[in-house]
Parts: sequence; structure tokens; C-alpha cells
Amino acid sequence: MFQIDVASAVADRPTPSAAGTAGWFTNGDPATGVPGTVVDQDWLNSQQGELLSILTAAGITPDKTSVGQVLASCQKLFSATYLASGSSSVVLPTGLIVQTFATPQVQLGAANTAVAFTVTYPMAFPNKLIFLTARDNGSACIVWNSFVNPGLASSGGYVWSPQAGTSGSLAQGACLAIGY
Repeated sequence: MFQIDVASAVADRPTPSAAGTAGWFTNGDPATGVPGTVVDQDWLNSQQGELLSILTAAGITPDKTSVGQVLASCQKLFSATYLASGSSSVVLPTGLIVQTFATPQVQLGAANTAVAFTVTYPMAFPNKLIFLTARDNGSACIVWNSFVNPGLASSGGYVWSPQAGTSGSLAQGACLAIGY
């Protein structure tokens, strides 16, 4: 995306003419005397300005040789990366990162015994994890070790069950993690 820079372009945006009736483009029809739509400077300047404002909001400098800057800007402003097995990570324009993912399957231990496990975030938090919660699959309680650690790709937790685990008794939960 780059602002027009041909010799006939002017340095300052001309004042748009008064708004007319909103309409749609047409190729016209010479047989019936309907003229084709004239694309004027106001419409073109408006489209160019709208596209450049997306780059500005994303902090991307216009580059005449690039044809993917509007897409890159949208991805930066509204980035959503959907990962395998139902996990997702979304980076909000403020820099806040919101992630959902599953805990690993953990074999339950003896009754009233905590079994340690580690979750790996779909996307590491570059600065700090500020909130982490999980819902178990109904067979156990999930508790977190100290999970507020800077820079982080993972957190430790424990699965606890009031009943003893048996062969194949696995606990797995769904997590929500927020950080920046």
C-alpha cells in the first residue's frame, strides 16, 4: 500500500465536493443512454485514505513494493491464531493475550493425593501471565502452583481427586489464560 505518487498528484488532499445520493457503480448502457460511473478524485482519495488509516493504526509504514500491507495490518490489529486441538490465542490491539487450551491428560493418583502436571501455553507470554483458570472434566479438581511467572511458556499445576485413580482414570481440563 502506498499513497499515489505520480507527477500529476497533488500534495494536499482536495476538499471533497458536497455529498450526493449514495449509489453503486455501473458500466453503463450505450443502447439506452445510461453512462458508466465516473470514478472521481473524491472516491479514490477516500479509498486511499481508508486503507492508509489501517496501516497507521497498526504502526506499519507504507511501502510501495509491498502488496500485503493491508492484510498484515489487519492481522496485527486483530490477530487470532487458531492452533491444533481446539486451542486458540488472540492478541488484542492493547497487547493483551487471551488463550484457551486443554490441560494435558493426567493419570489420577491415590485418593486425596495431588498429581503434578505442566501446561504449555499455545503462545508464550512475553511479559507476564496475569490470570489462569481451568475447568476439569468432572473427575478431579485442578489447582495451580505459582502460575504468575514472567516470560513464560508454561505453568505447573496439580490434579486432585477425592477418589483413587484407577487404570485409565484421566483428568483433563479446559484452560483460559490471560497475560501480556
